Amino acid sequence: MVTTEIGTEFWWVLIAVTVGAICVGWVLAIFSARRLISTLFTTSLTEITKIPLHIRPFIKTIQQILLLKRERDDHAERYRILTDNIAAGIIIHDSHGKISWCSPFMEVLTGHSLHEILSNSENFLTTLAHDDDRDLLKRALAVAGIGEPFQFRFKYYHKSGLLMWADTRTVPIFDDNTNQYMALSILFDVTSEVLYRQNIEERSKDLHDFTYMISHDLKAPLSTIKGMASVLEEETHSILPEIAHEALNHIQRATVRLDGLVSGILELAQVSVADRSQEPVNVRDVIKDATMDLASAVQEHGVTLVVGEDLPTVLGDRNHFYRIFSNLISNAIKYRDHSRPLNISISAEPGTSRRQTKIIVSDNGLGIDPQQLDSIFRPFKRIYVGDTEGTGVGLACVQKLTERLSGKVSVTSVLGEGSKFILELRRGDTET
Repeated sequence: MVTTEIGTEFWWVLIAVTVGAICVGWVLAIFSARRLISTLFTTSLTEITKIPLHIRPFIKTIQQILLLKRERDDHAERYRILTDNIAAGIIIHDSHGKISWCSPFMEVLTGHSLHEILSNSENFLTTLAHDDDRDLLKRALAVAGIGEPFQFRFKYYHKSGLLMWADTRTVPIFDDNTNQYMALSILFDVTSEVLYRQNIEERSKDLHDFTYMISHDLKAPLSTIKGMASVLEEETHSILPEIAHEALNHIQRATVRLDGLVSGILELAQVSVADRSQEPVNVRDVIKDATMDLASAVQEHGVTLVVGEDLPTVLGDRNHFYRIFSNLISNAIKYRDHSRPLNISISAEPGTSRRQTKIIVSDNGLGIDPQQLDSIFRPFKRIYVGDTEGTGVGLACVQKLTERLSGKVSVTSVLGEGSKFILELRRGDTET
């Protein structure tokens, strides 16, 4: 009986010692492995020569494997940082649209969590797409399925219910045997751009409707009023008293002013929606055309016009430049100082960069009060009201046209001495 009890205790002690030895062995093995890995990373080629020959190839192979693993981990970390921070949705999906991986920005684009996106058993984008664009998404998958890239824009619904727009490009992914097994899509949010363009198109349409109303619904009655007033003046010249003739003359002058105002509104509206091209334009040729059309006014008022020989080629729409210089030259003639001959000079100066230039139109006319300079480009703002004809839209058109050419116009002036208009424009003879 005693022998049996002693034997049982012995076996329990033996089992405990064995388990403890195994645990200690595992700890020592792990510790040794970590030291080995650390040693492999820090062992230089010089130190390897101290290692016995029969294990050197083994050590070198382990080092190469560990270095490749470290490079792979470094690349993976860079890709993770890139995909986690880029403002675009990146997804990898199969030929049926089932997403196997996506970047975190997809949560921003769709409002759905990554878990919701990845756990969706269907084509996730198709479930979000607007009814009008679902077929487009299916065609994109079909095209990518035959190994061709596909780029398109589609509408979809954010989880909040907001209608959004995205530009996406889908490209196939091939394995080492050139067999396609997945596809990659990149999505960019273009909602702000689309809404902005829609707003611009709506405003352009409203402006077009407005100009149509001005040109037809106002111009026609004005023509009728002027015509009837002229008929009354001719037919009743010997019948009506003098006060009636004065009233008719007042009506005719008022209709002329109103007709000029309507024409000014039309001109300003047309400038705002005018088409524009981007091409190199010779400034001297444009100025030559403008002065030829103003030749009668130039000769009548004895204007001396000096155009610099070094005027550069500028980039933009030729018709826009013609209207700019025509307005500036006619404006200088209109507001000349009658006490001296009018001199107009057009010259060039270097711009703020090699891609820009300055065209300067100077005159020795009446000049502008410094307090009026801030409002000189305001539509229908007239500095000199007197007997000078005009509607006050010429300089406003110059500013709008210059801005549409991605340029800028400014003015300096001394009252009683003259004005200088500076056009900052893009050069057309310099590679961008």
